[in-house]
Amino acid sequence: KDKLDSTKKPRDYIGPNHRRDFRVPLKKKDCLAEFLEFENKQLDKLKHRQFNGHLENISLSGLKLICRYNIPITESIIIEVNFRLKGQEFSLKGKIIRKEEW
Repeated sequence: KDKLDSTKKPRDYIGPNHRRDFRVPLKKKDCLAEFLEFENKQLDKLKHRQFNGHLENISLSGLKLICRYNIPITESIIIEVNFRLKGQEFSLKGKIIRKEEW
């Protein structure tokens, strides 16, 4: 039997994974997200605003959401992300931890 070679990268490998939980690639899975809470009250006008995006990956501890919003992440922002995967509806609530700029 083949032994696991820890030096080989997974086929979808795009960089080092320094996170606690394994991430599953989703290949731009469409989703609908909604802003729920802002610590920065200047952003309250966006509260309950829904927007389209897509998910790049997901794990037990988080996901990577791509969207067109460019807002500061210096304070807490809570969102809800809704998507369908393998015939199952998911609705996940979480805190935005960081953003990457392209």
